[in-house]
Amino acid sequence: MAGEATLLVRHEAGFKFRMNCRDHEFVADLPPSSGGDDTGPTPPELLIAALGSCIGVYAVNYCQKHDIPHEGMTVELSWEDAKAPLRVGTIRARVNMPQGIPEEHYERFKRAIEACKVHNTLKASPHVEITFG
Repeated sequence: MAGEATLLVRHEAGFKFRMNCRDHEFVADLPPSSGGDDTGPTPPELLIAALGSCIGVYAVNYCQKHDIPHEGMTVELSWEDAKAPLRVGTIRARVNMPQGIPEEHYERFKRAIEACKVHNTLKASPHVEITFG
C-alpha cells in the first residue's frame, strides 16, 4: 500500500469504539473488570492480533512461493505489560506448522516472517503525531 492510509475510530458507548477501514468494520472494548462491556478485543489485543496475522500472512506467502504445506498453521502469541510508561513490554510469537518446515528453509522462513510490516513497525517505533480537531 503506497501513500497515506486512513482508519476512522468512532466512540459508541462506554469504552466501546467502532473502527472502519476500507470496507471493514470492527470494534474494541474493555473487559468488565476495566469498566467495559467486553464487546470486542482491547486495543492492546488488537495490536497483538495485528502482529500475529501479519506473521501469518508472511508465513503463508513464503510457503506458497516454496511449495511448503501450511494448512492448519497457527500463530500463538503471548505478551507481558511493562510500566513507566505503561505499554506492551514483551511479545512472544510461536508459528506452528503441522507439517513442519524443511530444515533447508528454516532460516529463510524465519527471516521472511521477521520482515513483516507490523514486526518492523514495532521494532522501529514509528513517529506518532496526535492533534486535536
